[in-house]
Amino acid sequence: MNKLKDFPYSKILVLGLAKSGTAAARLLLENHKQVIVNDKNASETDEMVAQLRRMGANVFTGSHPLELLDGVDLIIKNPGIHYENPILARALEINIPIVTEVELVNYLTEAKIIGITGSNGKTTTTTLITKMLAQSDLPTKVAGNIGIVASETAQTMGTGENLVLELSSFQLEGTEKFRPHISVLLNIFSAHLDYHKTFENYIAAKSKIFCNQTTEDYVIYNEMIQLSVKLSSNQKRRRCRFLQNSNCKAEHGQMKTIFILKAKKLPNAKILFSSVRITWKTFWPRLVLQNCRVLRTKQLEKF
Repeated sequence: MNKLKDFPYSKILVLGLAKSGTAAARLLLENHKQVIVNDKNASETDEMVAQLRRMGANVFTGSHPLELLDGVDLIIKNPGIHYENPILARALEINIPIVTEVELVNYLTEAKIIGITGSNGKTTTTTLITKMLAQSDLPTKVAGNIGIVASETAQTMGTGENLVLELSSFQLEGTEKFRPHISVLLNIFSAHLDYHKTFENYIAAKSKIFCNQTTEDYVIYNEMIQLSVKLSSNQKRRRCRFLQNSNCKAEHGQMKTIFILKAKKLPNAKILFSSVRITWKTFWPRLVLQNCRVLRTKQLEKF
């Protein structure tokens, strides 16, 4: 099992149990961190509460006492808990960082990460990319918003494996140093405003998938949605676009390889997917396009 590497925090409050909170608490305890767990809805008789206490966690249920913040240098929250929660609101006032468990992934593995987000199509795209990589004999694991805890999976990643993550706006908003090697923005429409309050906040959360990428990384975006183009154009990454009803090509920028995809919109399909292969050095991901049928894929000479 992989251990946390260069993790700078020692006393962590895990807010909310559920799958991600429980996994994060276990991981931190296994890495000899001081862990406080708070879940207002949990019961003192819950087996998970008893198990975490046996492992060494201080678990508090039934309320959100602000004194739990004393000495805490990081909060890992359940993605569904809003920042208006009294503990989170107070933490923001005193500058305690607040993250979701996805933030732990890069502390656990150096695997190539493909992060996929968008308002629609995330799960289907994530599933298909995972199957494409697996059928190409590339060892791959999948996790994230698809229902598998990301940090739990990252603990088991081996050398040479790839990690495909479905990422929601709730998860991405709680990231600071998370860095996918390839970020995929499928589309972006007004959604989850009951949580994010404004469309601008929602966009800001989605955009965090890009923020730690470097010129060694890739951004895949939907050129048919102007907002996707605008968001990706602000990034100093290797940018690849996809079109829904015309030629689609990867813009070479600093890339050494460029490919062209002929694609055609299917009028009778709600969501159909095909793939184009892009390569650099020794890593070969297949990238998924929405609402497209591949007619021909051609690899061009290296630049």
